[in-house]
Amino acid sequence: MTDKEYMLQILRIDDRIDSINRDIEAQIERRADTLSATDYSKDRISGGSCSDLSNIVVGIEQCVELQRREIERLKNIKAEVRWVISQVRPNELAVLLTERYVQGRSWKELAQILYYSEARVRGELHDRALAEVGQIRTRLKKREQYKTIQNSTSTCGIL
Repeated sequence: MTDKEYMLQILRIDDRIDSINRDIEAQIERRADTLSATDYSKDRISGGSCSDLSNIVVGIEQCVELQRREIERLKNIKAEVRWVISQVRPNELAVLLTERYVQGRSWKELAQILYYSEARVRGELHDRALAEVGQIRTRLKKREQYKTIQNSTSTCGIL
């Protein structure tokens, strides 16, 4: 994944989370609609089970759990990207990244915010900001690799 693709992940995460939440509500409603009301005018049959209801409830719970995990994954991506942006220096590059990728601002709006020409913001400053993101991500990967190595050697009794 390129540094630009990495940054683009965050742009619509909130919209995706809202969409998942709406989908959860719709699925609950659809499954609830499949329940039939008890007809008390008919003779009662003993020994019947509530399996229809339990199957629907289990189905809803499984569906909701899967979607909650996806929401958690998206929130983690968002938090990581925001953390990476917070590490970018100088601050004007961090502002550029936040306004462009988190707030979805246009290049023209960014030029006005940063007091540079649109061409300079879109070119030089954006390139510098993405280069900073790349360096931070590289350091982050090395740190994660070191932790993985450290954990595997300590569990093997090497340390």
